Amino acid sequence: MLTGIRWGVVALDRMDVISLLIVSFPESILVAVLGLMLVGVRPRGQDLMAIGAFQAGIAYLVRLTPVPFGLHSLLMVAVFIVILRLVLRLDWKLVAVAGLLGITIYVAVETVISSLLLYLTGLSLAYVLETPALRFLFFLPEALLLGVLIWACIRFDFRLLGPPPGFPAEDKDWQTLNRSYYLLYLLAVLPVSF
Repeated sequence: MLTGIRWGVVALDRMDVISLLIVSFPESILVAVLGLMLVGVRPRGQDLMAIGAFQAGIAYLVRLTPVPFGLHSLLMVAVFIVILRLVLRLDWKLVAVAGLLGITIYVAVETVISSLLLYLTGLSLAYVLETPALRFLFFLPEALLLGVLIWACIRFDFRLLGPPPGFPAEDKDWQTLNRSYYLLYLLAVLPVSF
């Protein structure tokens, strides 16, 4: 990510406190909300604030260590899932699926938008990462798109796990795929199979 938590898209960089507050913190919240909404969990605002603060703080600390880039990405994904588990006190499987869904969608959004913005502006990635204002400006369209996706999940009661909207939910319904979105699953898995 060009912003707060690096999931493995670009090179590791050092983050200043301003970027931590205006990019990493909201980024962590948006990724958590999107992932949780997709598994049918509606998080409380105070839980989201705690998730954002913990994840942004840990991302900042990890950047200060000499952790190799690939290991850094895996570590941040694992830490994100642990934070979701500790703050929300939900089942491990549920938070793992929520965390991975949120991260996967964010990486896809960031890859497309950041590449497009770098191409259109002619700026180098290194220059964007060094400049807090540019980091924030590159993050805004990503945040807007994530916000639209979150709004759509809320508005249309869209979730990938559990029963279709309008059907009663039972305790363990989150463990099953929502079969009404079979075509969406197929389209998502298709590129991976080739």
